[in-house]
Amino acid sequence: EVPVEIVFSEMQLDGERCFVGFLRNIEKRKSAEQALRKSEERFAGVFTSSPGPINVANFGTGIYCEVNPAWCDVFGWSREEAVGKSSVDLGIWVNPEERADMRGELTAGRKVRGREYRARRKDGRVIHILLDAERIDWQGEDAILVQTTDITALKTAEQAARRSDERFAKVFHSSPDAIVISRLSDGVYVDVNDAWEKLCGYARKDVIGTSALDLGIWVDPEDRRKLIEHMKQGATVRDFEFKLRRKDGSEALALMSAEIIEEGGEHLLLALLMDITEKKRAEVQLRESERRFADVLEAAGEYVWETDRESRFTFVSARVEKVLGYKPEEIIGKKSTDFMPAEEVERVRLWFRKHHTQGKPIHALEHVSITKDGRRIWQLVSGVPVFDAAGNRLGNRGTGLDITERKLAEQRIEELATRDSLTQLPNRRLLTDRLSQGILAAQRNHSLLAVLFVDLDRFKTINDSLGHSAGDALLKEVAARLGTLMRKGDTLARLGGDEFVVVLDQLREPEDAGAVAQKLINAVSEPFQIEGHLLNTSASVGVSVFPNDAQDSATLLRNADMAMYFAKEHGRHNYQFYSQEMNARAMDKLAMESTLRLAVDKGELELYYHPKFRLADGMLVGAEALLRWRHPTLGLVAPTRFIPVAEESGLIVPIGEWVLAQACRQGGDWARRLKRPLPIAVNLSVGQFNKSLARTVRGALIGAALDPSLLELEITESLLMKNVDEHVDTLRQLSELGVAIAIDDFGTGYSSLAYLRRLHIDTLKIDQSFVRDVENNLDDAAIIEAIVAMAKSLKLTVVAEGVETAMQRRILHELACDQGQGFYFTEPLTAGEFESRYLRGTGSDPEHPPRQQLH
Repeated sequence: EVPVEIVFSEMQLDGERCFVGFLRNIEKRKSAEQALRKSEERFAGVFTSSPGPINVANFGTGIYCEVNPAWCDVFGWSREEAVGKSSVDLGIWVNPEERADMRGELTAGRKVRGREYRARRKDGRVIHILLDAERIDWQGEDAILVQTTDITALKTAEQAARRSDERFAKVFHSSPDAIVISRLSDGVYVDVNDAWEKLCGYARKDVIGTSALDLGIWVDPEDRRKLIEHMKQGATVRDFEFKLRRKDGSEALALMSAEIIEEGGEHLLLALLMDITEKKRAEVQLRESERRFADVLEAAGEYVWETDRESRFTFVSARVEKVLGYKPEEIIGKKSTDFMPAEEVERVRLWFRKHHTQGKPIHALEHVSITKDGRRIWQLVSGVPVFDAAGNRLGNRGTGLDITERKLAEQRIEELATRDSLTQLPNRRLLTDRLSQGILAAQRNHSLLAVLFVDLDRFKTINDSLGHSAGDALLKEVAARLGTLMRKGDTLARLGGDEFVVVLDQLREPEDAGAVAQKLINAVSEPFQIEGHLLNTSASVGVSVFPNDAQDSATLLRNADMAMYFAKEHGRHNYQFYSQEMNARAMDKLAMESTLRLAVDKGELELYYHPKFRLADGMLVGAEALLRWRHPTLGLVAPTRFIPVAEESGLIVPIGEWVLAQACRQGGDWARRLKRPLPIAVNLSVGQFNKSLARTVRGALIGAALDPSLLELEITESLLMKNVDEHVDTLRQLSELGVAIAIDDFGTGYSSLAYLRRLHIDTLKIDQSFVRDVENNLDDAAIIEAIVAMAKSLKLTVVAEGVETAMQRRILHELACDQGQGFYFTEPLTAGEFESRYLRGTGSDPEHPPRQQLH
């Protein structure tokens, strides 16, 4: 059987319509068609299953006729998206000139083989391809058959290798650490970098081809042997420490890291050398510094702590066990609040909210902690934030100190300082506090409040005739009688001497205060049985009323005091209300103020000098400059009379500057003319304590050519504690000048240990009210002892004011007080008298012979 093809044709034959059939043998054609079909099927199978991307495109238009799945995978387009579009339509060619170049080759009848091009995928990513192309007949069309290979990974690897080589060369030559490459077989140098030249002192051109042994680099051959042993155990050596010898013969301590590399089939040793000579020296110094720091902390009783950002302890030093009883490992991971009583946690939280800003240092935080055995202790904590290189806060680092004993001493001082030591009545500090609270309550309740200033008449006569003991007993009895007349909520206080103050609240009429004043007068008028004596006295009372007479506590007290003096002038044994008539007396103060303004220019002011002695041996150690006013008609005016006028009028500032300059000039004159350098103390008033004070002091020192160490500035405790935070910077500036700072009248106010640690203080002067009764009053002695203990802990000098008897002097010396000042030694003297008596060797402490040397 053979396949045939029949063809019919219509024709006319003898006038009839006929069909003529032709048979054609198509066996060969069928065989050819079958062979072609099989060939096309094989091509289609290869085309579709080929792992390499293949596409066929019309040569003339460039439109894709077919693409295989591998092409779609590489270029990201689906077959449906690609067929019917050209490579230009799809934006495949990154560089159109590369396409034109390829078409030019094909147009010239040449095949394109192994050409590298860059192509763009559908997602925009550029890839590298290797392309083969040739012209073919595709179903009767002039077409291009293109086979590609994605070589992006290969190109990337090649670029990485090239960059790696470039980076190695750059690192090798620019590295700050010395690098050397040598043959492993014989140690001959192949290359060295600039840092190696600098470290060893040899030029590169002189060492290539030589070895370390040739140059004598190894100081100790044993080090080289150890290195070789290390290299035998592995191909890498890390942190090998050895000594090398430089070209100039000097030695250096180096740290080597080395490994074996292969280059051109040869094994080489790549070694990096780091000069650690200075580092080792610094480490030794650091260890010594850390040891000293640890010794200082141990001596001070402090421990070191570190916390993370959540305030959990990450480190505590061993000293913490002596403070809290816990071992360091028992504290790590916990917070400081875990060791506090519940009420203290809230107090500390409020302290941080008020006094601390996140990321800033922690200054003098005092808080209570509970030890492992259940005791409550006080700690003083300070710290600073810790940041990483990027400025992120990692936590805090600081110290902790057990201040329980100091806090107990402070609490005792505060307790004693708020009560009059003789009568146990509230003193001025507590009175001021209660009076301020009473004014606030009166404002809220729209009620009246009265202040009664009580002064015993002729008390000085009793005191002088019968002695201080009888006077003290009388004051106690007076306090007891007055106390029986007080209602709940009233305050009876003693300001000192024979002065008492009564605060009456919730009054309906001012006359109610008058009735109470009369009861006080009547109670004091009854005779007192004192030490076998029947004593009669009386009282004068001044009354001021809130809000009629004043709006604040200070003015109320001052007005009541004025009213009391008015009562004394009207025969004593009566009471007087403050009135406008008393303002007439203020006019006298204005007249004094006018006269005082001219006192400096007229030369009416002068300085007296009150010496200070060391209690241990009676040596003269300094003098206090005291202002006096020699009025042309009034004579010598007491400072208590004109200083308040100067302060109220603002004259205290220019007068204070005059005192400062005059004291400095006198001190400079004694130092130069008599060769007797003597520290001189000058009192500062509230008006002088401002931001320009340091500049004023510096000018006085320069003008007098006085050594700053010979000037001491005295500031009252009450003034200092009003605005501690504002005064810290001023005190720092004064301290930097080199002058000493003393707190005057210490004990009458209240200075916490935390504040004293922050201030630049050198001396505490104990107020004379504590010294006056120290012979008979144990509380005064306790206060002085507590003050001395606190001062010694802060390395401060303690001076006792108002020393009037030998017994007082001895007691103060036994209480470890450093210096004394008072009428027992001498009264204040003019400059001439002081010079004659003390600076020329003609006077001394009453209990010790004259001493020429001054300390």
